[in-house]
Amino acid sequence: MKRLVKIILFILPWWFGVCHAVPGKAVSFTVASYNVENLFDMNRDGTEYDDYTPYGPSGWTQSVMDIKFDNIARVLKDLDADILALQEIETGKALALLQQGLNRMGMAYPYSAIADGRPTAVKCAVLSRYPIRSKEEIRAGHDQERNILKLTVDIDGALLILYVNHWKSKNGPESRRITYAKALSDDIGRLNPNADYILTGDFNSDYNEYETFKGIDRLNDTQGITGINHILGTLADGRMVDESFLTTRKNGRYLYNLWMEVPEDKRWSVIFGGRKNTPDSILVSAGLYDTKGLNYMDNSFHVFAPDYLFKRQPDIPLAKGRPWKGPASWQRIFRSPAGGRRIHHAAVSFRGYRETRHRPVKLKRGILIMRIQLMRMRWKYRIIIGIGIAALVAAAAYFTITSGLFRQITSLINENTPPELFIGMMLLLPLAGVPLSLFLFLLGLKFGAVTGLLLLEAILPVQMAVAYMLAYAVRKPLVNYLVKRKNYQIPAVPEHK
Repeated sequence: MKRLVKIILFILPWWFGVCHAVPGKAVSFTVASYNVENLFDMNRDGTEYDDYTPYGPSGWTQSVMDIKFDNIARVLKDLDADILALQEIETGKALALLQQGLNRMGMAYPYSAIADGRPTAVKCAVLSRYPIRSKEEIRAGHDQERNILKLTVDIDGALLILYVNHWKSKNGPESRRITYAKALSDDIGRLNPNADYILTGDFNSDYNEYETFKGIDRLNDTQGITGINHILGTLADGRMVDESFLTTRKNGRYLYNLWMEVPEDKRWSVIFGGRKNTPDSILVSAGLYDTKGLNYMDNSFHVFAPDYLFKRQPDIPLAKGRPWKGPASWQRIFRSPAGGRRIHHAAVSFRGYRETRHRPVKLKRGILIMRIQLMRMRWKYRIIIGIGIAALVAAAAYFTITSGLFRQITSLINENTPPELFIGMMLLLPLAGVPLSLFLFLLGLKFGAVTGLLLLEAILPVQMAVAYMLAYAVRKPLVNYLVKRKNYQIPAVPEHK
């Protein structure tokens, strides 16, 4: 009976692992990227932009901050994404305040992370409904450059690697952004080639930057090479990578920019100075197209841009007639299309009005959002099938042991066993786990030293060839599945070695 219990305990974990790989019900979730434009708290950390010094000349006060936090929370509530990749969050405290505001609205995001390894004014952050298993920060450039936030998120057992970016603005040349791209590319190069990962955020680069920056000398200091296209691999053979290329290419790491799913005239997330741009992007890996684990839901990418973020209503000054003199000169009012609700923006959550040294520039921004699905079998079916198979195997094992069949089989292996039967069992039974040493002991007694050694030299290569074929056809797919599922990384050995 003890042996029967051991057999059941050995079989069940393996069976449930195999069942989990069988496609079943698809569970989907959404990932969104949102630059909230300078979300500062009221603490004096010494790294604030001048316009956001608490109670400073620009008028950044508690009441103004509360309005901005409330407005951003309202936008995020309407967005209702499961994982929020945020840019321009000042501190962990600012992120916690936003998290608390969303919670009061019934939008709980229990998991959060922020790239606070450098004392930069603003940082990348994430709010998530799914557990964050690990956090890393990728450093690029000098200490005033924002770190890239790398997270591993647990989606019901499947792992999604998320990179949140906020690259150097176009106040600097392309070489500043290439620094980010190279640091990111180096880290991606250490991932399992089949890993499910997403690059998202504010890259301060158009999806087709290699075309748009060519004639701008102050940007093009890299002889036409761009970070987002050439270094990250969204460009191949002079053309943007499409889904067909991504899923069929076996050599090299390439990424698919989801802007390619949108009609060309609708490819924009920002209106700056009257021109439509795509500084925000979501780039996906080939692993999200392999129909295993996590999969991108084709054509789910879109820009969340409700009317109330873009339609300006009459301006009114702030309380007591004191105008906000920071990046938003006035408090703006936007009307929501749903029920005529008004959302008041001060230092607007979607970059309302910004002052430059020359003149106010109107800057409007949308939020990028995509959907991913997890293929999995329902637990009740897994349990039913698992118990059924385990019961059958246990019953067969119990019958074999109690009926004496196992003893009868092993009794056949002796020096009186017919030669053909002995050789056949020596060839096949070790593949099922019977110790080869049992045969080696009897081989010399039955056939003599010389003949036994010759038979051993003949049988072992055949046995190894059969074992290799079984391992390649059965064991390798299972190992690859488990490696990908647990996000382990098997070192790649060069072919010439």
